[in-house]
Amino acid sequence: MSSMRGHSARYLIADEAAEYGAGALANAIARTSLFPNKKIVVTSTPLYDGEGEPGNEFTALYKAGTQEEWNMRCLACGGLIPTRFRECIKWDNEKAQKSELEYDMEVVRKTTRLECPHCKNRHDNTKDNVMEMNRLGKYVAVNPQADRRIRSFHFNKISLPPPINHWSDLSTAFLQAHIEMQFGNPTPLKEFMNLELGEPFRLDEGEIITSEDDAPEIDGKYIRIAGIDKQKDHFWMVIRDYKPNGDSVLRHASRQESDAELVEVLKKWSVRPSNVIIDTKFAQTDTLKLCAEYGWRGYQGYSGVGANAIHKRYLWTTTLPNGQIKKVWKHFSDWRRQSLGKGKRLKPRYMEVNANEAGTILCKIRDKKWRPRTPEFEVPRAALGDYADEYLKQINAVRTVPKMDTAGRRFHTLFNIRQSDHLFDCEKMALTLALRKGVVLGGDLPKKDN
Repeated sequence: MSSMRGHSARYLIADEAAEYGAGALANAIARTSLFPNKKIVVTSTPLYDGEGEPGNEFTALYKAGTQEEWNMRCLACGGLIPTRFRECIKWDNEKAQKSELEYDMEVVRKTTRLECPHCKNRHDNTKDNVMEMNRLGKYVAVNPQADRRIRSFHFNKISLPPPINHWSDLSTAFLQAHIEMQFGNPTPLKEFMNLELGEPFRLDEGEIITSEDDAPEIDGKYIRIAGIDKQKDHFWMVIRDYKPNGDSVLRHASRQESDAELVEVLKKWSVRPSNVIIDTKFAQTDTLKLCAEYGWRGYQGYSGVGANAIHKRYLWTTTLPNGQIKKVWKHFSDWRRQSLGKGKRLKPRYMEVNANEAGTILCKIRDKKWRPRTPEFEVPRAALGDYADEYLKQINAVRTVPKMDTAGRRFHTLFNIRQSDHLFDCEKMALTLALRKGVVLGGDLPKKDN
């Protein structure tokens, strides 16, 4: 779109506008400002509904218009039927649903129909029915008070006749996406809403904010840990207090532009250097030099691929009071040292980590699915300051999907629903360091002496 600068046009046709980069659609529309009789046509499959999300400019433009939705005509009462999936597409759910996550899809397929919201008449999915309902249908404005110069229209696959589309395909696809959503995978539901229904998808950020007040003081023993994610020219960081049983309270989250700014924040919050962990993935040598200079710890994700990366474990041995050797497998290594070059005496400490499992553990805590007891994961809004919206997006940027390998072992794999996940990584590193320092997730607190 930058090539349009200096050019003006009376007519603008923008296709798949939801895919444009931030500001590109507004820039293209601005090219028509010199013409009072301009004509602008913008079309697209929507993506997301949410400030700052991909495709939101297109969604906002649609909402600013008349929002005219296609309505089909009921063949029984003559009423108009808005083609909204949850309101008009029905099936015999009582017969089809076997459990919360199991459906008899054949029953769903056979009983799917379009139901009039006015007279409850059931329309069979035949070509003649759909064609006649469309012939008598019309667009109805949901936002009739909008500027009439901005007309926006919406239709979806419900109005397409067989064999192009079958309502039963929509109902089974929706249920399959719903099941995936229960496992924390929103991608199929997003694709269903975007591609089948022509609707934007809004990510549910969940009830992450636990209070609007200042972060509560912790009663008893705790450890304060900072997780830092280094980028090319800036840093993301979180500071969180962990109790021995894994309950935690977020104290601070922000973006800092230099290591000097990081040090000032860490001093303000009295974080010990050995309780600071930073990802060494980006600019590894420079990051390890920061560890050596400030006494921080490094976090290095295991670089294996395939099953080796998913199931990677590290052997820990402990000598018990009775002299026996106890062996435990963990998803992170003991401290290792990295030489910064020949003749260099400083060798900063780092740990190697199965990043997939570390992220899975954080997701389970965030989503309150850790067993037998999910530790408290408190996020007071006051601790986030100006970064509340950004924190919510980034902490929810990563989801888990259950899978099974060729050996029949069940595991979870991570996938991103947003590109920016730096604060999730910061929380993941802080949690891993807390576990390294003896925090037991979901454990019992030591009993107080009477």
